[in-house]
Amino acid sequence: MSIPSSFGQRLIGALGTGPAEIGDEQRYLQQRVRLFLRTILTIVCTFYGFELVMILIGAPGQLLRILARPDRVMHVLVGLVIGAGFLWVRRSERPAWALHAIEGVGTVGLIWLMVAMVATFPRSLSPEMMAMLPFSFILVLRAAIVPSRAGRTAVIGAISLAPLAVLGVMLRRTEGADLPYEWGIILRYRVPVWGVVAVGISAVVSHVVHGLQATVRDAMEIGQYRLERKLGEGAMGIVYQATHRMLRRPTAVKLLHPDRAGAAAVARFEREVVHTSRLAHPSTVAIWDYGRTRDGIFYYAMELLDGLTLEQLVAETGPLPPGRVAHVMARVAESLAEAHAAGLVHRDVKPANVMVCDRGGVADTVKVLDFGLVKELAGASESGLTHEGSLVGTPLYLSPEAVTRPEAVDGRADIYALGATGYFLLTGGPVFAGATLVEVLSHHLHSPPKRPSERLGHDVPPELEEMLLSCLQKDPADRPADAGSIAERLSRVALELGWTARTAREWWSGRARKVE
Repeated sequence: MSIPSSFGQRLIGALGTGPAEIGDEQRYLQQRVRLFLRTILTIVCTFYGFELVMILIGAPGQLLRILARPDRVMHVLVGLVIGAGFLWVRRSERPAWALHAIEGVGTVGLIWLMVAMVATFPRSLSPEMMAMLPFSFILVLRAAIVPSRAGRTAVIGAISLAPLAVLGVMLRRTEGADLPYEWGIILRYRVPVWGVVAVGISAVVSHVVHGLQATVRDAMEIGQYRLERKLGEGAMGIVYQATHRMLRRPTAVKLLHPDRAGAAAVARFEREVVHTSRLAHPSTVAIWDYGRTRDGIFYYAMELLDGLTLEQLVAETGPLPPGRVAHVMARVAESLAEAHAAGLVHRDVKPANVMVCDRGGVADTVKVLDFGLVKELAGASESGLTHEGSLVGTPLYLSPEAVTRPEAVDGRADIYALGATGYFLLTGGPVFAGATLVEVLSHHLHSPPKRPSERLGHDVPPELEEMLLSCLQKDPADRPADAGSIAERLSRVALELGWTARTAREWWSGRARKVE
């Protein structure tokens, strides 16, 4: 936390704002102060440029004499002060107390300089009324751009108004003697009265804008997490990028769809959290926290992954080299092996539910996502949560028994989906395609898969091809006995085919250069 000087503390405290920690709110404040100063600087420079053009057109011989007048010198001074403040805010990250000081004191100082500038104008031009326009404009513009409470805006406005009000009363103190009393009063005190109105309007603008910002901020806070942007949406929930308010840790937060927040859906969503949080394998997404919002919406927080789903990877690069396919399948199999040993079945293994990342210095880190359809092998008491007998999973990667006996699936259904996922990675397309859901499911039940080498038109490493086809056997008993054995065999195949840590690092480095 940045602590201002004692003078700064007293000044900011008097204006209703205390020191703030450098973080997301500070960066937003700095962005808004920078925008405010840049807007004012642009307007000041535009008016000065307009004056220069008019002088050059109308009286070019008088240019130097006119520019040396006190009001023109003050105009330049105003521009220099604003420009210096803008450069200071722009150069690096500044503490919140300093940003509040520069925008608050700067607003007051800017208006005072403008009052001093117009005070040099001939009285016949009504300089106090000419000053009312920039006074009102600056206050309202500041209220609309810079986050500020209404009370602080009113204090800044009142301090800014003081010299202008004095100027207005002094210049008009003898006028209106020949007018009715009430008109004379209006003439003499019109500047302070209109100034108070301008201050009031700016305070209202601050109140509305600050209130809207607070409302949006509250709406985007879930427990200890501040939501930042939407990452994706699935059948069960919406995933947002978020930041833990205290730890400042980037996080992914998943919320259950509000329109699907029935008791069964919430129980199923919570079950996903509880089951997934038991798993510790590096290739399984880590669950950190869960809870409910004040509105009763269920959410959980998990590690934020910056990478590609397998679906996105194939869309970007086309079919993967066999060594990489073996590597990815081995890591997914390791994740599934831990889940199966804990009595859990994923039931929705597919390319969209697996990510590859360059994470923690480990290129091609694999993460299995979305255990939303997870089922306990011995969890008969929970069968009602998934509507026993209903079809669950994604049709393109669905095992035959998941079609005919969904209530009886076990870990071997995940092995079938793993084989279908590997087939997609190697060939660039699903094992079976069809015009309708019924056609796709029929293929899973009855059609033998085409060999990847036949699909591709060239040889495929025999051990990898045989592993894929064995995973895709119709009868669960004919598939590999467990995911752990698949992981062991494919890890060896990946190395034999040349997909090593160095190879993965080179691929990710090359991709980073392309993105840049």
